[in-house]
Amino acid sequence: MTYVSIYHHKSHIHGVGVFTPMNLKVGDVIGVSHAYYDGFWYMTTHGYYNHSESPNCVVETRDNINLIITKVDIMRGEELTVDYREQKFLEQPEEGWVK
Repeated sequence: MTYVSIYHHKSHIHGVGVFTPMNLKVGDVIGVSHAYYDGFWYMTTHGYYNHSESPNCVVETRDNINLIITKVDIMRGEELTVDYREQKFLEQPEEGWVK
């Protein structure tokens, strides 16, 4: 498995987002965003991704962890986004959110 580097930066979507300094291909596993332990979901540094209705990543649950996986090819410097509506444990989009 290839190590995928990420960094946090000011987002044009909202506050701070997760970005990558490298080019990624469809299906690359970026890392763990959340882990479930003792009845609660805990967020990792990878969990600061923002919502998009046309995301470039998906969250896949495996056992007790959520992995961020690329949905499309991603160019370095792009913000990593997911569709919050697909993860019911996350804050859900409200009217006026950037789409």
